[in-house]
Amino acid sequence: MKKRKVNTLVLLALFSPMMVLAEHTQDTSDTATDLYTLDPLIVTADRREQHAFDVPTSIQSFDRKAIDHGLYENTDELIRAVPNAHISQQRAGTGETNISMRGVGTTTVNVDQTIGFYVDDIPVTSVSEFGLEYFDIDSIEVLRGPQGTLYGRNALGGVIHIKTAQPEHEQKAKLTTSYGSDNEKRFSVMANTPISDKVLGRFNFLHASRDERINSSVDGLDDIDDLHLNAARGKLLFLPNDRLRLLVSADFLDSKQTTGIGDFVTATKQGVNTLRPAVIEKKSNGISLEGQYQFDNMKLVSLTSLRHHDQ
Repeated sequence: MKKRKVNTLVLLALFSPMMVLAEHTQDTSDTATDLYTLDPLIVTADRREQHAFDVPTSIQSFDRKAIDHGLYENTDELIRAVPNAHISQQRAGTGETNISMRGVGTTTVNVDQTIGFYVDDIPVTSVSEFGLEYFDIDSIEVLRGPQGTLYGRNALGGVIHIKTAQPEHEQKAKLTTSYGSDNEKRFSVMANTPISDKVLGRFNFLHASRDERINSSVDGLDDIDDLHLNAARGKLLFLPNDRLRLLVSADFLDSKQTTGIGDFVTATKQGVNTLRPAVIEKKSNGISLEGQYQFDNMKLVSLTSLRHHDQ
């Protein structure tokens, strides 16, 4: 009996450190899980809020933090960060933007685009507006591949969906300025104010300008690639009761830019061809009304918009 008792004590002594080590490893694993847990990424690619991993399509989403960290100021800069996507300005003298995804795109003038472009669920059909400047953006979703079921026939190659920030109950304001080479200046201001308990407002203004970035080597021709832009957006959110929500939005943009695309002229002195500056002026504005009514087991959404673009 004494021998059996001694053996039992020896076995317990051998296994005790292993049990303690296992418990310590489990605690460390739980701590690591808590440290590296990421917040869920919610998207609306399928016209409803879902976790990004539950969306059955190729999607890349940029939240407000990613947009600010990447310093994305327009669609051109954003697309360059998206795999299998390309953007270019190659329609001579018009300032129109061509976007392609997975090799699917349109380069012919006056032909419907194959990439859908949406701002707050409103389709932007003018390709001249595809390269718009960003300010007070909440999120951007880039969907690659055919999206015709939910976004119509002009989404064969994919969709770019921009969500701007919505009015909130909190009183706040934000001022952003930047300065760069070629006298490039950017100034934006945001003001969010609750007018009453049932009426919320959010207003934005953007100014951007720069001097010519490309010097002309031909006598008599001006330098090119300058920019002068002003844009504004305003939103009013009405909350009559817990079930009804009405959002009125309005925006405008006025820009002027000289580019190096246009007719060819000959510099006989140097014997080479160069591009004549083409002045591109854009003016666009729009207004929309979105209504939502929450029933017990469903939501009714109505969206009406009117946009005008002049170039």
